[in-house]
Amino acid sequence: MKKMLIGRLKFGKYLALLWLSLHLSVALAQTKLSVVATHNGPYSALFGGKKADSIKRLIGNAQVVLLGEPTHGDGDIFKLKTEMIKFLHQEMGFSVLAFESGLVDLALANEAIAAGENTSQALEGSIFNIWTGSAQFRPLMQYVEEHKTSLQMAGFDSQLTGTYSADAFVEEIRKLLSHFSKDEKAVAKIDFDQMDEVIGHLNESFEFPLSSSIATFEKFSLESIRLLGQLTLPNQTIVHHRDFLVQGLESTLALAKSYVVQKPSAKSESSFVATDSNPRDQQMADNILFLMQHYKGQKIICWGANTHFANRVDLLNNEELKSYFPIGRILKPILKEKLCIIGATAGSGSYGSWTEEVRNLPPPSANAIEQTLNTQAITAALVDLKSAPNPTTSYAIEYTPLTGPWEQVFDLLLYVKSTGPSTPYLKEEPPASNISQQTTSIPSNNVVKESTVDQTLQNQTLIKIKASIKDAVTGKPISFANIQLPNDIAHTVANEAGIFNLNVPADKNLSLSISHVGYQTQHILLSTLKNNAMVQLKPQPQQLQAVTITAKRTDPFQVLKEAIELIPQNYIQTDFNANCYVRTQSTNVDTLLADEEYVIKLYAENGYQKDDLYAGNVKQANLKKIPYAAGIFVPLTGSSAWLNNADLMKTNPIFNLKLLKKFQLTLDSVIYQGDEKIFVISFKAKQATHRVTGLYYMKAYSGTLYINHSDKAIIKTSVKWERDTAIMNRYAQNSFKKNLPNPIFTNRYQEENISLTNLYQRTATGKYVVYYGFMSWQYEGNRLKDDRKLDVKSSLLFLTDQVSTDQVEKIDRRTAFYYLAKVPYNALFWEQYNRPFLNDQ
Repeated sequence: MKKMLIGRLKFGKYLALLWLSLHLSVALAQTKLSVVATHNGPYSALFGGKKADSIKRLIGNAQVVLLGEPTHGDGDIFKLKTEMIKFLHQEMGFSVLAFESGLVDLALANEAIAAGENTSQALEGSIFNIWTGSAQFRPLMQYVEEHKTSLQMAGFDSQLTGTYSADAFVEEIRKLLSHFSKDEKAVAKIDFDQMDEVIGHLNESFEFPLSSSIATFEKFSLESIRLLGQLTLPNQTIVHHRDFLVQGLESTLALAKSYVVQKPSAKSESSFVATDSNPRDQQMADNILFLMQHYKGQKIICWGANTHFANRVDLLNNEELKSYFPIGRILKPILKEKLCIIGATAGSGSYGSWTEEVRNLPPPSANAIEQTLNTQAITAALVDLKSAPNPTTSYAIEYTPLTGPWEQVFDLLLYVKSTGPSTPYLKEEPPASNISQQTTSIPSNNVVKESTVDQTLQNQTLIKIKASIKDAVTGKPISFANIQLPNDIAHTVANEAGIFNLNVPADKNLSLSISHVGYQTQHILLSTLKNNAMVQLKPQPQQLQAVTITAKRTDPFQVLKEAIELIPQNYIQTDFNANCYVRTQSTNVDTLLADEEYVIKLYAENGYQKDDLYAGNVKQANLKKIPYAAGIFVPLTGSSAWLNNADLMKTNPIFNLKLLKKFQLTLDSVIYQGDEKIFVISFKAKQATHRVTGLYYMKAYSGTLYINHSDKAIIKTSVKWERDTAIMNRYAQNSFKKNLPNPIFTNRYQEENISLTNLYQRTATGKYVVYYGFMSWQYEGNRLKDDRKLDVKSSLLFLTDQVSTDQVEKIDRRTAFYYLAKVPYNALFWEQYNRPFLNDQ
């Protein structure tokens, strides 16, 4: 049988049919099942009128209801479960809603909601996105928002499932012990960084990190639990907070131990067996018992999988399930009538998580509960399984036919006649009047008909100048210097080798300005600048003195913290447009794979506020060499969507205050540009998780930030990511065996590195914006299918100008124009366009 749910998650008339006295008893085909049913109207009709009284009798005095689902991709069952939760909350006094998601994540999210945090964001940061990313789950999130004062959120999974555990779990433990423990020496011996590294890895990779020791993690965890238990705390709120941290740490330790023994990441779907989930189910059951104690006197609804909530699966006709102990099988003997287990099933339709392919339900066999219900005019029902024949067949566990005494597996069974898949949740469409290119097809007017070359340069005689920029003292090239003519007639940035070229008006009285942080700005008349000239920039004379005087008393953590706090003040926070020139190139060994350049109009909703990417319409494209489809991953090419990875300030976690302590910071030097003092701060991630680095499967993340002293603006960033090729190769091998098409996972990697440099400058509004970016993506290895050598080097350069916050053209990200191959070539445009220079070839 399928293993998906047992393993870890990657997920006008209201009429009843017939009524009897205590239970609704409906004669269905040759079988008499006791059901509560409705045959039309919304799913809420199942829980209204006299049907509500029957459902109350079926649930009885249960203190905990386990509310399951056949798979994590049943859209209509999500909807029906939501209506049942409303009923349990409003009509039966259930006041805690617990999810098959991280106990710690949801405890911290629940605290955040109570403190005023946006409910949707809190749930997105704590619950598996297999649910929060589903459009059919969103009505439940809205209901939680509307009833957040009477419905508490909780989690019961031992897995770490969100940003709260990744960001704050260990930090909350450290803060409590630092503030309240009397045993300072014992607290000082705990390596919280090591604990944080393990928990971050567990959160992201669902495996214990090879670089860490389980014995060491257990030692620090047990000591933390001991010290937390000894604390004398000032109020009950902090006591409850401590109790969740203790339970969460015990649960996480149990999870980590099971990972070390079972190594789940090394198992495939075919090699995973039901008993592999026994440790997790045991811990989830323990966590539910903890929730009952913590919320003593309150009733709890648990949302999760039928597979985990089932009771006596060992009585079904499947050998693998004989030794499987899911949550229901553990809790039913303990809680008896205090526990009501409700499974869910569907009679027809299709299913699939919004992240997966859609599959059709198998047609149920003639003797199945689903088929019995399918033959009736029923839309939705709640079945009392005590009335089901023994044995009988149901498809309630992952739509696999299983036969046995189902009344001992679930108490009740929710049924929908037809279900559909879970579909992705999309934000509401902006009004059509505010959206550019409101169509998913390629608009015929998307390509600019007239040249958008700077009007200042049109109809002028242009000359090309080319020069290199070097340090006047060392003679070394100066990368990424800024080159500009007055009034922004033309500008560019030197490449990594310090070389630039630029088309300029044939006016030899114009002066070219060349600047770089840490150097004196040079102003050179075009009449004196020969082609292939070398320009020498002198370092600021105060540089060395400033290092010795200032570096000793400046705390890099405080400097960066203040810079991050001032991002809303320093960087554009409103919608803006910018024109952007982009040049990408890619080679493999000595073969050119791609050579593209394009001009795009960017739209940044809310500017540099977090959680929003760029949208843009490609206006012009010149594809000198198009990446060929040879099964080679060619990064940075083919689509303008790569730009969303190329502006560090807009998206990277280094600028998240909550994550600042996850980096080692060093003040390297203090340099000058004119009268402006600039702090040069290097950083290194303590743990290279996605939450910290912004990219997946990383081994290291480091870089350098340049921060103005006067306004604390970050004016330059230079960072490097190093991929964990061991993880990549493991995933690649599994994907290759399954014949999956993703070219990223068709290679065996020896090395993979990504680097990015950004420069930021102040606009006329006084706010900063990116004006230059250079991204390099390199990997070495071999292609799995034929062992072909790979030495791929890709680069992306972009330069922005004409940044505008007035009369902004809003561009919907979902309908934006990204794909370069669809843009007709405009020879006149590229003949006149004053492009920046990428390399010296």
